[in-house]
Amino acid sequence: MDVEESIMTITPAEREFFAEDEKVVIMPNFTGGMINLIAGNFGPFQPQMKVEVPLWLAVALKKRNRCNIQVSLAFVHFHRTCMLFLTKMSVNRSNYQT
Repeated sequence: MDVEESIMTITPAEREFFAEDEKVVIMPNFTGGMINLIAGNFGPFQPQMKVEVPLWLAVALKKRNRCNIQVSLAFVHFHRTCMLFLTKMSVNRSNYQT
């Protein structure tokens, strides 16, 4: 199995797992010091001061209304491309259903 075939066999759950470590920029709305984790050191956190953190941490803080996630244009473009691809796939599959 070559690299291209192995990439195609990655499940959606595995892709989600890998994506969780991607770094994103947040704008915290709280004051806090450095957070020392296995994944690295993040912070300090000051209101309206951008901080780069892993996606999983950004989502956890967002769920607690502790920050806003700053989405990059590259992410927006990637998301639109994926949605277009998934839409085309669902249209193609519906053409073959009986």
